[in-house]
Amino acid sequence: MASTCTSRLRSTCVEFAKKQHGAVSRQQLLRAGIPGGSIDGAIRREFLYPAIRTAYSVGRPELSEAGVWSACVLAAGEGSVLAGHAAAKAWGFEKRHESPVTVLRPTDGGARRTMSIKAQGHNRRAQLEIRRCGWLRDEHVTRQLGIPILRIEPLLLQLAGDLKSETFQYMFWEADRVNGLSDRQLEQCLTLSRGLRGGEAFRQAVDSRLPDIKEVRSLLETLLKSLTQRDDIPKPIVNRDAEGHLVDFRWPGYWLIVETDGYEFHQGHGSFERDREADNDLRAAGWTILRFTYRMLKYRPDYVVATILKALANAGKRGAWA
Repeated sequence: MASTCTSRLRSTCVEFAKKQHGAVSRQQLLRAGIPGGSIDGAIRREFLYPAIRTAYSVGRPELSEAGVWSACVLAAGEGSVLAGHAAAKAWGFEKRHESPVTVLRPTDGGARRTMSIKAQGHNRRAQLEIRRCGWLRDEHVTRQLGIPILRIEPLLLQLAGDLKSETFQYMFWEADRVNGLSDRQLEQCLTLSRGLRGGEAFRQAVDSRLPDIKEVRSLLETLLKSLTQRDDIPKPIVNRDAEGHLVDFRWPGYWLIVETDGYEFHQGHGSFERDREADNDLRAAGWTILRFTYRMLKYRPDYVVATILKALANAGKRGAWA
């Protein structure tokens, strides 16, 4: 009989773990008919490893990053949903995140708790932060990587209350660039934003959405695109070929090309050589080329705009076609 119970517990744990990145909760096992004593025995035998509160890692003492997120949601209880920076990373518009893992609940949650299991490849222990969210609705929740998670638009509303307005604006642009935001979801969140911390920053970000943002390949290009929305700058062509080279921003009528020099696309000696070769080909064909760095775009936007306007004006003086 004991062998049968052990076999059923193992198969049940493995079944849950397949869907939850190696994690399972005590409540799930109890609902599946596994006795509490059998669960405790599996912990003693080191088949289940306590992760946080009543969530466990199945078969090994470490979880993947997604497994940590899953364990945190399971530990927070019924109706919990992944939010905050972890959710932004799961959606792909934030690259770095360590801790805490923020989980929202429609009812009272609890305090931040330190996990006793680390994620694979990470030396630090993750933290779980459970928050009550009074505006959380069923329609705000979906699944990503099999984990209950806030949809992108309500996630941005939640993050607006945690971030400085400039940082949030960049994150909003990146979410729109990577995923494409839903007009309907944004409208619903605008209604909710009244009276919420960060609501004003959220409304400003929605009001200043950039058209055709999916044309750009990076946040750096997004910063430049935001500057080119001015009425006194003609609309450029974004990420198209010129003389056999893919260029960031191009004004054909003015023979002007602007490139954004970010480490992501311009690192290494090979990339440096390719950039110089492209510049030579373009200049030989008659193009004026301007290059701006991230620091220029972020901290000296007036200089960037003035330089572009000056180049456009000089092209006009040379009799370039409009």
